Amino acid sequence: MKKSIPLFSFVLALILLLPFFSASAAADGYFKDVGEKDWFVSSVNYVFGKGLRKGVSDDKFDPGGSLTRGMCVTVLYRVAGEPDTAGEIKFVDVKGGEYYAEPILWASNSGIVYGRTETAFVPEGTITRAEFSAMLYRYMNATDLTAPKVRDGAPSDFASIPEYARAAVASMYRAGIINGKEGRRFDPHARITRAETASMIERFSKNAVPAAEPVDPEAPTFSASSTAASPGETVEVTVSVENNPGFCALSVGFEYDKSVLVLNGVSLSEGVPGEFVFFESAAWVNGSDYTENGDLLVLSFTVKEGTPPGVYRVKPSFKTGGVSNFEEENVTFAAVPGKISVP
Repeated sequence: MKKSIPLFSFVLALILLLPFFSASAAADGYFKDVGEKDWFVSSVNYVFGKGLRKGVSDDKFDPGGSLTRGMCVTVLYRVAGEPDTAGEIKFVDVKGGEYYAEPILWASNSGIVYGRTETAFVPEGTITRAEFSAMLYRYMNATDLTAPKVRDGAPSDFASIPEYARAAVASMYRAGIINGKEGRRFDPHARITRAETASMIERFSKNAVPAAEPVDPEAPTFSASSTAASPGETVEVTVSVENNPGFCALSVGFEYDKSVLVLNGVSLSEGVPGEFVFFESAAWVNGSDYTENGDLLVLSFTVKEGTPPGVYRVKPSFKTGGVSNFEEENVTFAAVPGKISVP
């Protein structure tokens, strides 16, 4: 079962981004190059107030300094608890033994990061604002976090954002994690600075929340499976039932990103009895309580052409009274999302 990753661990680990610098800071809690009137002072104070006072030297933060792609991936790997990895690294410029080798293998296998090309990751390259936003967004989806919307709209230069990062930037902007530059510009191709990263860390830690409450392993559960598909491909996601107490009527919808996925249809899994109809949501009725565990529904999705790499959630969704038994009593089920990974 997947480990729960507390949000404060995400914050503390991201503070290690830069990567192994001096641990002491100015005595007053600020660095000499971070003034009280600087726009990023509260963010720097926030992250260093966690007790990890790291800068490029004892008294300098270097707010305009850059990050590398390898540093960022390594931080996410630490946040995830340094999970075991398997397979071979496909990037010719990532050599075994480098501090970022295992993190890049893990993140690549998890659909969190991709190379600059099919064979080059460029671990020592600086990371852009678009790349960092996309990495955070994929990490959110891969670890079942979400950033609730606090505003509408988009950056004024949204059309200039690379397709792979548009969903990420839109989500981060509406969640208040990204505020943009003067004139609401996002400036996607600019390198992201240490100050900007500190600001995003602070906002992410305050805005991101678990996408779903932890599920009791003994609770009745509808779970969506996870799979992978390339743009243009059609793929199936199975919804299975576990710890089934018995039900004879079901009305269920599905939450997914309609900008990248098309739900072609839903059908009963082989061997499941009853009458079934699908129109935007699925409805099923049986003449007696169905008490079996296992596969229940099959969802057919097509990944739209041009879909950027990422991890996209698919989750069963119930309204009140959506599941009932033969005694006409409501039956409570938890819903566990699955994922469609797009390379």
